[in-house]
Amino acid sequence: MQIRSLVFTLLLLAGCKGLGDTTTNNFYNGGIPTAPQTPASVSQIYTGAYKDSIKVGDTTSFMARVVPTWEDPTFIRKVTWRSADTTVLSVVSTSDSTARATARKAGSVQVRAYSVDTTKFVTLTIRVYAAPTSSQYVVALIAYSGPSGYDTLKVGAIKTPPMPRVDINLANGSQRTLAANELSQYVLFSSTNPLVASVDVATGVVTARAVGQAQIFACAKTQVGYCAYYPQVFVVKP
Repeated sequence: MQIRSLVFTLLLLAGCKGLGDTTTNNFYNGGIPTAPQTPASVSQIYTGAYKDSIKVGDTTSFMARVVPTWEDPTFIRKVTWRSADTTVLSVVSTSDSTARATARKAGSVQVRAYSVDTTKFVTLTIRVYAAPTSSQYVVALIAYSGPSGYDTLKVGAIKTPPMPRVDINLANGSQRTLAANELSQYVLFSSTNPLVASVDVATGVVTARAVGQAQIFACAKTQVGYCAYYPQVFVVKP
């Protein structure tokens, strides 16, 4: 009777171990959830803030992040960068997530950041402009007028904010204020966050892209750092 009882106990223990192995292989290990056995895939890819306009000869940097469907330690987060026209803008990776771009000639070009899943990518549109070769003028003033504050837009909205006043010094020593249709010859427009609110480099027209905040500014083409910010911050909402 004791032998039968011992055999039965051993069989019962063996059966329990088998059940334990089955649940471990499926998803659990001793009742503690573990990671899925299938590798993580790409959930999304996004970029950080970037310059959407750049002068010929200058460089700029890009950054992108790849988000996996779950935190898999074997997941490859490397980003591959490609320029649609390397004669306008060449792009070289500087790390798994960053790249350096060099403006070669004037034009508009798309740059894509690809994840390991090449069907998942993000596209940036970059404008390259050539500074005027003439040295017959100097921008003496770039200034916006109007109250500061916030201007709320909905995603997809298009708006033309008031243009800045731009005065130039002429070769003969006189000065004049540019007309609106002359601004693109001397200044360019840019955005602090083109992913949220992009701006046409020549016209200053703003397009709301995504929820967030961005500010628009205008800079002299031939004078580095000589800029003025539109006093209102654009707040984009759904």
